[in-house]
Amino acid sequence: MVDPAIITIVQRYLRKLDRIGLEPRFGVIFGSQARGDTHKWSDIDVMVVSPRFDPPRNREDKNLLWRAVRGIDSRIEPIACGLKQWEEDDGTPIYEVARREGVRVEVGTDIHNLRTSMNSTKRRDGEPYAPRPNPD
Repeated sequence: MVDPAIITIVQRYLRKLDRIGLEPRFGVIFGSQARGDTHKWSDIDVMVVSPRFDPPRNREDKNLLWRAVRGIDSRIEPIACGLKQWEEDDGTPIYEVARREGVRVEVGTDIHNLRTSMNSTKRRDGEPYAPRPNPD
């Protein structure tokens, strides 16, 4: 379970992104914060899902992700993901990791009603996201 303080930080960040026009649909906390193996210097990996990051991409939108970190928490490491990418891309490893281990945070979510696992998230075709088989 993600520390409630981290969820609050990510909610503040997502609301800031919404205010500056990046239209985040939701964020996904993944990495050590989601796995619960943080240490003193752990960052906060956040996949920011927005239709603004689907092609054609605008470099300035990605720059805004980083500028918005200022004044919230310098540990935030944002990763842009288009809404269509999130729904359709099943071959990009970072998206698969976020789907598998991530905790979804809605822009206006009350932390007491937070969905604590991406396991309940369904693909566009109604099937659950599942890790790809290891080819080895």
